[in-house]
Amino acid sequence: RVEWRKEDGVEKEVVEEPDKVEEVQVVLIPAKEHHKPECVAAKAKELEAFKEFEVYREVEDKGQERLSSRWVVTDKSTSEETKVKARLVCRGFEEAVQVQADSPTGSKETLHMLLSIASTKGWLIKSDDVKNAYLQGEKIDREVYMEPPVEARRPGMVWLLRKAVYGMNDAGRRWYFRVEQVLTSLGCKKSLYDHCLFSYRVGGELAGIILLWVDDIFYAGNQEFQKQVMTKVAEEFLVGKTEEGAFTYIGLNIKSTSEGITLDQIDYIKDRLEPAVLKGGDNSRPLDKEEMTLLRRQTGKINWAASQTRPDLSYTVVELSTKFKNGCLEDLKKTNKAITRLTSSPTKLLFPKIAGGLKIVVYSDAAFQNLPDQISSGRGHIVMLAGHGGRAAPLGWASNKVRRVVASTV
Repeated sequence: RVEWRKEDGVEKEVVEEPDKVEEVQVVLIPAKEHHKPECVAAKAKELEAFKEFEVYREVEDKGQERLSSRWVVTDKSTSEETKVKARLVCRGFEEAVQVQADSPTGSKETLHMLLSIASTKGWLIKSDDVKNAYLQGEKIDREVYMEPPVEARRPGMVWLLRKAVYGMNDAGRRWYFRVEQVLTSLGCKKSLYDHCLFSYRVGGELAGIILLWVDDIFYAGNQEFQKQVMTKVAEEFLVGKTEEGAFTYIGLNIKSTSEGITLDQIDYIKDRLEPAVLKGGDNSRPLDKEEMTLLRRQTGKINWAASQTRPDLSYTVVELSTKFKNGCLEDLKKTNKAITRLTSSPTKLLFPKIAGGLKIVVYSDAAFQNLPDQISSGRGHIVMLAGHGGRAAPLGWASNKVRRVVASTV
């Protein structure tokens, strides 16, 4: 999940590196400026990737139905380097054929389990960023034609696509199938419960684990796993860079420490969450339309933090979500209070090394008619991976409204 800040028409994303936080400006370059040398060079690089990965085949133009295409050129330059990136995107919504477009995405619970196992076994966590991922996906099994861009167009010729390119409905799905095929051919086994989780065993013992998140491959394992699996994955796909030890993964700060592996969203909370400026009035004053929108927006931001790294705010989100139809000023003040709590108490989840026989422990509780309407009840649970000596790691948690109206604690 990615959120952007917009200042003076420029979208900004915070990118963290070990011991460094840098503001990267992401600017969409309009078509009228695509003649500039840096844009021309970026387009040429993208077209070269299309050829390298054999994305298309030129065929005679006989008036076939085709998808149109366009360039998306962005400027991600920093103070240290000029970085212009061009992406050739087809308008997949023009395709008349209905195709299955869904593809699996790793869950946060799986990520937490991976961190727990890596910490317990003393494995170094790593993340590979695959360049031009969709262009390296599985071949498509249908005829799809695309109008080439002006820079690659030849009279009387049209592109017959061999792979799903950016913009096509099943591009992500085709990429997943390709990675799945490579990993299973190397001896990895796909989980029955999360299809983005793969494990590798040597002599019956777990030697490595992999979690897929679109074009990011997150993994940890021993030297045998690195040699027999990940080295060959890097030979099969074009990997941009590998990060290890301390890095940002899907917006989460992950770091190996002497105590274990930590996970936090401190930067996200600091940069994206701030209390809202409120209008005056009595606490019981109903919110106007603009304020109701603000209530939903602020609650959504709090929920993202609560669901990823701050389970202590889970109930607050449930409480606020019950006020989306009839909120009052007091509810908006509660969002400000929650955000102040988030920003004033930076928190990290710790996944320590756990000794002894591992077991799953679940704690759950409910309260009687504790929600604002004084009729509904709230509940919550947290799942822990535990061992000897009281060491445990959080795997998953949730808080929600009990669907059934409970008239008695009995």
